[in-house]
Amino acid sequence: MQGWRNLLAAVIAVGLSGCQPRDPFFFAASTLLAGSFSADTPLDLREERGVVTFPLVMEQPQLLLVGVESDSVDTYLEVLNSQGEILASDDDHGPDVNPLLLVRLDPGSYTLRVLNTPGSLGHFLLGYRPLNPWSNAIQGWLREGDPQHPDDGSWMDVYELAGQARQILLVEVTTEGFSPFVQLLNPEGEGVAMAYGRQSPLYMAAYLERSGTHSLRVSSLRPGETGTYRLNTLLVSPRQLP
Repeated sequence: MQGWRNLLAAVIAVGLSGCQPRDPFFFAASTLLAGSFSADTPLDLREERGVVTFPLVMEQPQLLLVGVESDSVDTYLEVLNSQGEILASDDDHGPDVNPLLLVRLDPGSYTLRVLNTPGSLGHFLLGYRPLNPWSNAIQGWLREGDPQHPDDGSWMDVYELAGQARQILLVEVTTEGFSPFVQLLNPEGEGVAMAYGRQSPLYMAAYLERSGTHSLRVSSLRPGETGTYRLNTLLVSPRQLP
C-alpha cells in the first residue's frame, strides 16, 4: 500500500512540474488590486450598479494604462478626479468584455471606480501601469475631398495596422481645428474599439482579439470639420509594455 502511495505522489509531482502558472493579469501591470462584488457592495445610485473604488495618487504627469480582469463579472471602469468628474471610462476594450483604457493624469489625487453589471457578483483584479510609449508621430490633415466616414460623412484618414491576436494597441491623437474621433476595425471590417472627445489629446487602448490587418480611422466628432493632427500609435505585447 505504501508503494502505491509513493507512486501516486510521484505522478502528481511530475504533473505539477509540467504545469505553467497562469499570468496574474492580462498585461504587465506594475500595480494589482483585488476586489469583489457581493450582496453587500455599495450601489452607484445613478445606475443601481455595485461600485468598488480605489484611491490613486499621481506624483508627476504620466500616461497610465488601466484595466480590469474577471472571469465572473462584467465590469465597467472609470477614472475620476478629486472633484468627482469622470476623466476616462471604458466598458470592453480589453479581452472578452473586460475594460481597458489609456489616460494622461497630472499630479494629484484620483479615484478608480469599478462597476458591475446589475446583479452580477464575483471577484476581479484591477491593474495599472505608467507608460512612456511614443517615439514617432504621424502628421496628418483632415480636409475636404478626403474619404468620408460611412456613418456620418465626416472627412477621415485611414491607417492600416498589421496586428497579432493578444497585442495591445495604444493610440494618441492631438488635433488642431476639430474634435477627434478614432475607430478601430478588425480584419473583417467590424468596429471593435472607438474613442472621441471635445478635448485634445485623445487616448485609446484596445486589446486585439484577432490577427491580421486592422484599420484605424481618424475623423472628426462633427461632420464637415477640418484641421491638422498628430497621431501616435504603438502595437505591443501585453508583457512587453514600454
